[in-house]
Amino acid sequence: MMPAHILVMEPDDAIRGLVCLVLTEAGYEVSSWNEAHDAEAHIVALQPDLVKLSLRVAHPGGGLALLAALAANPEARAIPLLICSGDLALLQAHADDWRAAGYGVLLKPFKLDDLLAMVRSLLDGRQSAHTIE
Repeated sequence: MMPAHILVMEPDDAIRGLVCLVLTEAGYEVSSWNEAHDAEAHIVALQPDLVKLSLRVAHPGGGLALLAALAANPEARAIPLLICSGDLALLQAHADDWRAAGYGVLLKPFKLDDLLAMVRSLLDGRQSAHTIE
């Protein structure tokens, strides 16, 4: 069986490197993308099993615009998303809607064990663990 493929979209080089390392060591196939152009097209073409999306990702209009574009795109809509941000107010304002859509939500900084648990939960299709700490 092929390992799940996770696309990490994170603007901070140190965080992106650490998340990629931890996910790779956990047995996942991992790639990253941080380009302002073509992020939606890249996700659609790649069809990863999960996208870890920082809301600060480089994209015209920011991570919220990319999130809306992915939700509206029939070729991307079914890809599980793990939304990460250090903006507690923003996460709290949108968390209920995002959880209802099946997205995972993590507040930065997060524990690596919480990241791995959320990834497993999203890949398993469980929505009960989609919480903000």
